[in-house]
Amino acid sequence: MGLSSNTSEKSPADGGAVYSRFALIRAGVLGLVFVLATYGNLFFVSTLWKKRKRNTRTQLFLLHLCLADLVVAFFQVLPQFIMEITHRFQGTDFLCRAVKYLQVVGMFASRT
Repeated sequence: MGLSSNTSEKSPADGGAVYSRFALIRAGVLGLVFVLATYGNLFFVSTLWKKRKRNTRTQLFLLHLCLADLVVAFFQVLPQFIMEITHRFQGTDFLCRAVKYLQVVGMFASRT
């Protein structure tokens, strides 16, 4: 029994096309997450900043949480988005170390 031409098996040559399509989807999702996180948190920070004269502890907590989310967006999502597009880190050794440090700080700050 031979294989017909309409089988659902993929050849090894199709793996690159599937991977590039998946990478494009990942980059699109990361871009969308970055845009929504940035604009959403900036909107919320500006709203809290306008009402700062009567800040409660809850509003102060929400302000700090928004700032921590912005750190996560700029130092985790954005570098990952850039690396998905360029396939490598575009920066100096110092910048790489600073980004890695801020990634850890952002994650801990957003959890407290």
